[in-house]
Amino acid sequence: MSGTNPVAIWSLPLSTGPSVQDPTTYKGNIDSDIAVAQRVADAFAPRPASPAAMSVVVDAGFLMTETPAGVQSVVEVAQQTVTIASAPGVPNNRLDLIVVDGGTGAASVITGTPAASASPPAITAGKRQVALVSVPNGTTVVANANITDLRAVWGGSARGIPWAIASGTADAITATYTPATPNPIPDGYVLAFRAGAANATTAPTFNPDGRGNDPITKQGGAALVAGDIPAALAECFLRRNAANARWELMNPKAAPPPVTSVAGKTGAVTLAAGDIAGTAWTQASLTNNNQLSNGANYAVRGEGVSEFANNAGYIGLSGYLGVGSYTIADSSATGPASPVVGGTYGLSGLPGTWMVMGIVTSCFTCGGPGVVMLIQRIA
Repeated sequence: MSGTNPVAIWSLPLSTGPSVQDPTTYKGNIDSDIAVAQRVADAFAPRPASPAAMSVVVDAGFLMTETPAGVQSVVEVAQQTVTIASAPGVPNNRLDLIVVDGGTGAASVITGTPAASASPPAITAGKRQVALVSVPNGTTVVANANITDLRAVWGGSARGIPWAIASGTADAITATYTPATPNPIPDGYVLAFRAGAANATTAPTFNPDGRGNDPITKQGGAALVAGDIPAALAECFLRRNAANARWELMNPKAAPPPVTSVAGKTGAVTLAAGDIAGTAWTQASLTNNNQLSNGANYAVRGEGVSEFANNAGYIGLSGYLGVGSYTIADSSATGPASPVVGGTYGLSGLPGTWMVMGIVTSCFTCGGPGVVMLIQRIA
C-alpha cells in the first residue's frame, strides 16, 4: 500500500483576533490544513498548462482498488499533461472530455464532434471523467475559462461487475476488460461476458486479459455439459476460484428434471440411461431376442397408469409386441410384422388408438416378431 508521509496536523478553528490566534499561528494552521486536504482535494485536478497552450495539466492523484474480500490497495499516479486538438473552423465549436483510466490512472482526451451547438462526447467504459474542455472555433490556448472540473461525480470505491463481449471460440473463451483484470486475479473476483456461442464440450476455458487459460466449472468444480452456456448472446457470470485455478460458472443453464412421466409427448422419443426415474433399465439378451430388462420384468407400463388404462395421452414401454395379454394389432388379425415409428395401431383388449413413438430394439427374424418400443395412446 502506498501514500504520502509525512502529512500535517489538521488545525481548527481558524480565526484571528486578540487572544485567539496570532497571524503567524493562523497562517501556519491554514498551511497545515491545506497540506492535509491537498492529497484528496487536488487528486487529478485539471488546470491550464503554463505557459498557456492547447494542453491541460492533470495533477497527481491516486486510485483505490478493492478486492471482493475487501482488501484495499492504492495506485499512485504522477502529474500528466494531455494535448487538446486544434479548434474547429467557423461556425463549429467542440467539447472534449478529459478522463483517466479507472485501473491505471492514465489520462487521455475523448475528442468531441464539432458542431455549431456542440455536445459532450460519450465516456468510454472503464474511464473516470476529470474535466470538460470547451474548444470554440478560433481557440489557440486553453485557459481556466475553458475548463469545467467534473471530478465531483466520482462514486468512491464501489464497482460494478466488469463486463465484456466474449471473443475466442465457443470452448476457448477470451475477453478484454477495461480496466484490465487484476494480476494476479483475487480469489472470489467476479467477471461477466456476453457469449459468442454455446459451449460444445464439457471443458471450456476462460482467459480474461491474457491472465491464463483456466477451466470453467460449475456447482463446486463439476464439469459443464454441452449447452451450460446456452447460446450466442447469453449473459454469463464467472467467479474466480484461485486455489483451484478455475472459474465457476454461476448461472449454468438449468438442467431438465428427470423424466418421471412422458405423458403428452407427440413426437418420437429416444430413451437413454436414467430417462425413466426410479428404474435401472439395461439391455438384456434373452432367447432369440434383445429386450430391456430391470431384473425379472421386460416391460414397464405407462407412468402412473395401470395396464395402459383408458387415459388418452399416456405412454408405455412394450415388449414382444405387447404387455401380458395385450398385443398390438393393425388391420390384419395377426398384427404388424414390422411396426414403424409414427405408425398407429390398436392394442387387443384395450380401446383407443396407439402410436409407436420410438423403437428401442427389435428382432423380426429370431423365431417370431419381437420388438421393444415406446407407445402412446393418442385417441
